[in-house]
Amino acid sequence: MKLKPPELRWLDSDIPFSIEYNDRYFSEDNLIEECKHVFLDANDLPDRWITSADKKFVIAEIGFGFGLNFALTLELYDKHNIETQLHYIAFEKHPPTREQINRFYSKIPRLKTFSDILCRVASPIVAGCHRVQFSKNVILDLHLGDVQDSILNFQLDKSKISAWFIDGFAPKKNERMWCSLLCDEISRLSDFGTTLSSYSAAGSFRRKLEGSKFEVQKSPGYGRKRHMTRARMTAGDQPNRKHKSGHDFSVAIIGAGIAGCATAYSLAKRNIPVKLFESQRLKESEMSRISYLALRPRLFNSISCEAEFFLQSYLYAVKQLDFSADKSDIGWNKTGVIQLDGALNKQTKVNHEDYCAIYPESVLRSLTRAQVNKLSKLDLSAEGLYFPDGGFVDTAQLCKFYLTSNYITKHFNTSIQSIAHEDDTWILYSKTGNEIARAEAIVIANGHSLTQFDQIENLPTSKNYGYTNWFQKKHKDNELNNVICGEMTIFPSELRR
Repeated sequence: MKLKPPELRWLDSDIPFSIEYNDRYFSEDNLIEECKHVFLDANDLPDRWITSADKKFVIAEIGFGFGLNFALTLELYDKHNIETQLHYIAFEKHPPTREQINRFYSKIPRLKTFSDILCRVASPIVAGCHRVQFSKNVILDLHLGDVQDSILNFQLDKSKISAWFIDGFAPKKNERMWCSLLCDEISRLSDFGTTLSSYSAAGSFRRKLEGSKFEVQKSPGYGRKRHMTRARMTAGDQPNRKHKSGHDFSVAIIGAGIAGCATAYSLAKRNIPVKLFESQRLKESEMSRISYLALRPRLFNSISCEAEFFLQSYLYAVKQLDFSADKSDIGWNKTGVIQLDGALNKQTKVNHEDYCAIYPESVLRSLTRAQVNKLSKLDLSAEGLYFPDGGFVDTAQLCKFYLTSNYITKHFNTSIQSIAHEDDTWILYSKTGNEIARAEAIVIANGHSLTQFDQIENLPTSKNYGYTNWFQKKHKDNELNNVICGEMTIFPSELRR
């Protein structure tokens, strides 16, 4: 899953130059104006945002590089106070390191706010899709790895790409990125009215686009670049401007634990009304939860789709908790996590070399027994792994944060005894058989009590129990700085918000 960052040489103008592809990342004329001309202006932005009736605009970029096109897109988006949802999908084979990103943006002070955020969330350099929610209406999905592999497995749910930014190295330097296969995939993910632009005006590339249902034109380039490519998809269906309002669809969630609250939060971000039901009173539900939960990735000793899924889930959780914690107290404590060999009652010995061959140091580090003791300030008898971005959450505080949206209607002290599905609608009933609510979809998140519903009868379920013990520390000087996971999990007594 590991990827290599680009090997760079910095030109006198401080423009990065790829040694592998023997090509520069940007023109030395005026890189910002060049990006605006080739990608924003050529795709009629911001006019399409302002005049479109669509609720979502999807941009796909092949060749994310240092993220400059994304930064300028966000700058333009914010400048015009656009409310349309922006989903930015990008593909990059050699993502730069934080140090390389910092050096590049040090010469562009106007984009410092963006570059600071990008450096903070610069993903560990591992293959897969790294999602970052920059704001309520802006999502970045950064696919790291070979673009052909990434795009062949890529699907969009209902949506199509609105605009393509093709920004790889020159076709003669990187033929794999400008092939017919890629043009066919671009066509598959596009629809009537989809636009495309690229600094390259290579005839072979334009002919491949024409063979993939695009109407292509050679346009004036920027600066010393005489020509560039602009294209528009002319095949496909005319767009349907009628959108079903999110208010016509609602979801009922049974259970206000961490799973139910997180699901409600995620749906509310998509403007979907949620009805949340909890059998206990608010205070009782807070007390019945496990107080703290540690965040660390589930590890695998070989590369697989499952391994990538769990790693990306962990990375996404860390990023979103970091972002939210900047704005309010959500109960997130980024302390780092030490996982001792034998944690979770593992019977087989953990092979650190296998893990370190798959996961980069930014995700985990191998610790000797001496290093474990020094880091934990305890006398422990095991080696371990250290997750520097791990930590723990105060579940009551995090759930409180999750339920702040006006799209969530909370019903505490309301027990749901049974559910039934009639005419595409779920009906929720009380113990006395009275109807409590209706919704188009339902999420059952009430822990071990879910077996009370007949609809769960044929699903494989098992019960697991957790508990919390509280101990009074005796000495200030032996305070834990990290979460320690062994046969049990120990948390620091002082929260670090």
